[in-house]
Amino acid sequence: MAAHLEAPSLTRAADRRAGAFPRQVDPAAPPTRPPPPSILRSTAPAKGDRHRLLRRLSTLSKVSVGLALLLSVSPNLRAEPLEARGLIFSDELGGFRLISASGSGRASDPIVLVEEFSGLGPAVLTIRRSETAGSAPPSSGVLQRSLVKIVINKSAMRWSGFDLELRSETNKASVYSDGLSFDQVRVVTVPLHSDLFAKARIEDEPFDRLRFDQGKVVPDQSVRLAFNLVDVNPRAVFFLAQEPIVLMAEAAPRRRREHAGSLPAD
Repeated sequence: MAAHLEAPSLTRAADRRAGAFPRQVDPAAPPTRPPPPSILRSTAPAKGDRHRLLRRLSTLSKVSVGLALLLSVSPNLRAEPLEARGLIFSDELGGFRLISASGSGRASDPIVLVEEFSGLGPAVLTIRRSETAGSAPPSSGVLQRSLVKIVINKSAMRWSGFDLELRSETNKASVYSDGLSFDQVRVVTVPLHSDLFAKARIEDEPFDRLRFDQGKVVPDQSVRLAFNLVDVNPRAVFFLAQEPIVLMAEAAPRRRREHAGSLPAD
């Protein structure tokens, strides 16, 4: 008899779970509100949102790859400091690339600096005096070196000249009275010279500048600049600002031709 009474109870419970009987509601309980539409809406992004998301992910991926390449390449853009006859040369301030330095600095064996110049300048070469720098006649303590700069034009512009300016600090020009010059006291008898510029002249005031001009250097061509450095009050560090004179008269027509070639034909 007990088994016969339990069977209907199990059946009613199963029917209730299946929804055959309505659930009894407590009158004292607060009314149940349906969930807001935002919950019922699918969480999957719409088609347009998916496209935008994919574009953003693609952009982020390209930026990440570019940064990785930049970080991997940039340490090689600047060479380690190079020493020649007691002077240490560095391209640490950027704007050009120092490739090599060799020679003793004597008039018969000048220090030869090979550089690549890709911008419009000015770019600053840092020159430090090492413990082995030594001195040169006529008086004790005078630093004198003959130098040759071989500058490779890696820009897209033609050069009509090239300026060199001595500086006692990165942003402070060397003046006549500080003892640093392109041999204004004529310690060295070797003349200024260039293989592609016909004229070279020194300006002692208001700053120490050496200008080579009356010539032309086309892209990927190298130019040779020979000059002398003298410091009668040898300092630990000084700077050489260098800046090509761009041949704008030839550069402008080329830009106009390139622009005209990009226009659609009538």
